[in-house]
Amino acid sequence: MNLAPMNQTEYSHNTTPIAVRMVSTIDEWNRLESDWDRLLPQSEQDQIFLSYSWLRCWWDAFGGDKRLCLLVVTDDAGVKCIAPFMIVDHGRLGRVIRTISFIGTPETDYTGFIGTLSLAVVSAVVDFLVAHRELWDRIDLAQIPEGLPLFQHLVTAFTHQGLPTRTRHADQCLGYRFEGEPSARTSFTIRKGHEVKRLLNFFKGEGGLTVERIASPEAIKRRLDELMHLHITRWQSTPTPSQFCDERYRRFFHGLIDRLHPEGRICFMLSRKGETPVGMSFNYEYKGTIFHYTLAYNPFYTKKSAGNLHVILQSEQLVQAGFHLDFSRGAGPYKKILSNWQRANMQIIVYESGLSRRIADLWEKAKASSVGRALTNNRRIMEWKMRLQHRLAERGIVRFPFWMMRALLRRILRVETTVTFTCRRDLFSLQSGIAVRPSDIASAENIATFMGFHLESTSYHQLKTDIEGGVQFWIAATGAITGVARRSPAVGSGHSGLSQCKISQVADTAKALQAIVAHELTTSGEAECSISVPDGSQLSSVLDELRAERARVDRSISFFGYTIGQ
Repeated sequence: MNLAPMNQTEYSHNTTPIAVRMVSTIDEWNRLESDWDRLLPQSEQDQIFLSYSWLRCWWDAFGGDKRLCLLVVTDDAGVKCIAPFMIVDHGRLGRVIRTISFIGTPETDYTGFIGTLSLAVVSAVVDFLVAHRELWDRIDLAQIPEGLPLFQHLVTAFTHQGLPTRTRHADQCLGYRFEGEPSARTSFTIRKGHEVKRLLNFFKGEGGLTVERIASPEAIKRRLDELMHLHITRWQSTPTPSQFCDERYRRFFHGLIDRLHPEGRICFMLSRKGETPVGMSFNYEYKGTIFHYTLAYNPFYTKKSAGNLHVILQSEQLVQAGFHLDFSRGAGPYKKILSNWQRANMQIIVYESGLSRRIADLWEKAKASSVGRALTNNRRIMEWKMRLQHRLAERGIVRFPFWMMRALLRRILRVETTVTFTCRRDLFSLQSGIAVRPSDIASAENIATFMGFHLESTSYHQLKTDIEGGVQFWIAATGAITGVARRSPAVGSGHSGLSQCKISQVADTAKALQAIVAHELTTSGEAECSISVPDGSQLSSVLDELRAERARVDRSISFFGYTIGQ
């Protein structure tokens, strides 16, 4: 889209000439960096999510299918304010809806303008949007903190233009601000209830929990891969899979370390029992405040509230170190216990027409009715809603009905196919940087953590029983575990075999799989071995690429959960 003819409009508000121009290229954005850094401390929100570095990291990871729409407000003195907008295309019933949103949505916790703010400046930005109506169909500005002038100025300006506008609460944000004497910080503790004390006593009996801040960027990146794997494992069987299944998120977090760590803005916290991670969190440090961003905990300790314990212990340590805490958006139960302030984030929506606005109002009234509230509060219905929303966004309106049909059929009739590959020695080689070791009873907890078993599960107890009975697993690791496979005799052949193989989605699947298979061949001394994996999985695709031979296919058929044939 050629936007050059419409990139600047001049206004006069209160006799002060104001010009608004649109920046739509990365090169132009790069030239704004010095102005951005100069204006941010003057903003009503001087914080990490509005910084040039954070927004550029986000754009590098997620901006590929979006268009820049930075609106730069200037006066006689130069750049006065920047509205960090983007244009996002959404498909709806075969139509493309062009939506103007804040850059960083939905990963940002707070949004706003950068620079000196006034009603005149906001009105000039809105006037520009109205004058260039051909750019957009809808405006959706979310995560604007309630009570800040920007929110009211935007509502006033949109209303003045006669645009069909609606506001709503988007999220609740909570935090903790230490209000005692500075000398009292070192003895600060969070009041703990009976249940928290019981859980802490459990870990005390296991050797205790250690909470530490990881300092070097290399160590943070190693731990970040563990955090991603724990997060993926935690959410893998839920309606909303982990964000880290998406390679863009993994690239985003690594980019944040590269760009923000040299600026001293990354705070990575680890709680561990011995060398076993219990909880990890990726946070930001900015001007005396720690912004909590992403948490992952060891699924092995799910029943021991590992995530809550991690947050409690890290919060104590950070307050003692002199920081205030911002738990960011989302009102989780543990946040309410730890917080002493809260505020709402707001959303402003400008619709295509008055009819669209009235339909949205009717929908909100339906959700607020007694029936709507009952449905909203039903956990199973909300799980299905989230699952459907995720699949609709993933597959689009055309492919979505076919996914629905397949999902319903799988509920009735399920066919699972396992492929056994024959792996020859000449196709697999040991991989540098990946160590492969055999399991022992001491490694059972680490294997269970990697596989996603919790302490009291039958899967963990079966794993322990197998290892105690002589069953051996190969464990591939690059510091953290990247893959696990069970050694077992191959079905229908004399050579050795591997099964129950799992490789971390964060790791290089081909390298980790090659390392395990090569180690098995080296240890057994045989010319080939077999490995059984689900057909259609990433592992089977990698084995096909490595030219392993498909030796055997096994299928099991179940009807309403009951196996009826193999």
